[in-house]
Amino acid sequence: MMLERTEVRCPWRNVFLLLLVLAYLKSRVSLADHSEGHPAETAEMNWTKAITFNTALTPTNLVAGYAERLKAFKDSLVMDTEWKDSDLVCLQEVHSVADQQAIALEARKIGLNYAYSDALNRTQPSTPSSAKACEIGVSAPFLTCASASGCGAKATPSEILNCLASSCTTQLGTVLNSTNGQECVNCMTTVPGGASAIQSCAFSIPRSNYYTKFGLLLLSRKPLQKTSWAFFSEFTNLYRRGYLQAEVDDIGTVLCTHLVPFAEGQTYLGRYGSFENENKQNVDKLLAALTGKRGIVMGDLNSGPAVPGKNVQALFATNFQSFMSEGNFIAPYVTDAGDCTFCVDTRLQQISGFPVNESYNQILDHILLQKDMYVVRNGSVKRLFANEDAVSVQTTDGNVSVALSDHYAVQVEFRQKGSSSSRLTASTWTTFTLLAMVAAFMLN
Repeated sequence: MMLERTEVRCPWRNVFLLLLVLAYLKSRVSLADHSEGHPAETAEMNWTKAITFNTALTPTNLVAGYAERLKAFKDSLVMDTEWKDSDLVCLQEVHSVADQQAIALEARKIGLNYAYSDALNRTQPSTPSSAKACEIGVSAPFLTCASASGCGAKATPSEILNCLASSCTTQLGTVLNSTNGQECVNCMTTVPGGASAIQSCAFSIPRSNYYTKFGLLLLSRKPLQKTSWAFFSEFTNLYRRGYLQAEVDDIGTVLCTHLVPFAEGQTYLGRYGSFENENKQNVDKLLAALTGKRGIVMGDLNSGPAVPGKNVQALFATNFQSFMSEGNFIAPYVTDAGDCTFCVDTRLQQISGFPVNESYNQILDHILLQKDMYVVRNGSVKRLFANEDAVSVQTTDGNVSVALSDHYAVQVEFRQKGSSSSRLTASTWTTFTLLAMVAAFMLN
């Protein structure tokens, strides 16, 4: 009699192979988060390369060389690797609607297909208003004072503005408090022509047709969703400030902004007692906008800490620290780079007539990330466009080589924490499939 052999399979082999597959998958999808401070970097992660840049593109030539620098900036946008590799860009001080439109078109050439600002997306009335930017009845006393002040004889636009703010304080305050007063002042401080711009705003320039409300432009490689903009307050000092807001996949809420500065030599005319207090009000508004949300803040915050080793001076440091203490943000550029972004030795500051002293060595430009929500890519934090020979600007003393702006740009690359562990990539699935086939073969 022949006995039939019965094969006995070992269940432990099955369990071992299954555990092997699971362990491999676990190592693949958790690799990115094995070290919070210095994450291992793989091509599978959804990194976002963000840039913030105050362009100083004010048609009044408040910062010298507007026309030359605008052309150089548009050329840089399509030629320089930094822009080509970027995913998200927040620009400040692009005050002309036409300039915003031109820059948005250039950005499309490098894949930044989505643009948003208060001006680009503004619904224009079918019949343009005949109302002028400044109501003559309200602005007449200011116009009279401006003509008698001699401010138009000042050498630079910044000196003209400071002169008007100190010489015609009461009259300017009356304009600002009027129904359309903020738009009137916006016009006077962005339209070319110095003192003559005041007359133009009262007699020839239509309301809201020429300038943006605060010169912000947000560019993105991914769709900008749920976009909106808001003022910080109904009344401010000269320039009305605010922020753009958008939702972006793999990032969350993005706030692109430009906060109230300290204006040396200028009389404060706002409602908060000082430039510093109003800057803090701006900070509070941004923190409130991100309550309960995952998000980032990008822009010229006109505040920053001292970095003694880099000869960087503080400006409204307590306000800046509020982002960390009240909003649980991190400031990667301050901790990982620390060089000034608004620097005393830039030629553009000097030929624009700005005060030149060491207090102007500051870090004002930031990309702030919520500490518990994002990881910064190691080695990605940089200062950009610090080349002082980027563009030649014509002055009364001849041509001078300058940087693209009186600010330098800041770059930070980051991703959401856990973003790579929330999905299995194509290569991981391929490896899983191969392991499963091997396991099936061995089990048979």
